[in-house]
Formats: sequence, C-alpha cells, structure tokens
Amino acid sequence: MQPKIFWIDNLRGIACLMVVMIHTTTWYITNAQSVSPLNWDLANVLNSASRVSVPLFFMISGYSFFGRAQRQTTPFHAHRALHFVLQQRGAGLHPAVYLDQR
Repeated sequence: MQPKIFWIDNLRGIACLMVVMIHTTTWYITNAQSVSPLNWDLANVLNSASRVSVPLFFMISGYSFFGRAQRQTTPFHAHRALHFVLQQRGAGLHPAVYLDQR
C-alpha cells in the first residue's frame, strides 16, 4: 500500500467545499429579482470561482490512478495543466461575453 498523500486529501476537501458553494449560490443567481444586487454579485463571484472544482476532481483522480514511477512532473506536464486551467476559465467566460454583446 502506498503512503497517504495529505495535500491531495486536503485539495479534495477544498474541491468538495467548492461544489457545495456552487449548489448554495445557484439560488441567488437564478432568483436575481429576489435578492439585492450586492448579494447577487457576491454569489456570482463565489459561484464562478468555484467552477474549477469539477475539473480539479478529474485531475486528482488522474493523479491518484498513476503509478508512483509516473508521478514525476516535467515541464511538459506543467504546461499542459496550465493550458487546461486557462482553457476552462476561457470557456466559463465565453457565455458572459456573448450575452454582454446582445
């Protein structure tokens, strides 16, 4: 059995809390007429910032399934991970830019 990697467990816990944040702020975003503009803005920021949690779960699962010998991070892996995160952020911003132009 491989030793426990504590930072992965902590990251998984943070991702779980981020998923809860997505679910709790959705009501405030979808019912904008029932909340103040400040609460809607705050809920929108928290919801948007928490959207990285699902891809984070996929990355944690991929890291966990690799063997110990394959866990050496190379510059290629770091570049690909950065590209993936930036792509996910860009995909999240696209609907806002599209709707703003209407």
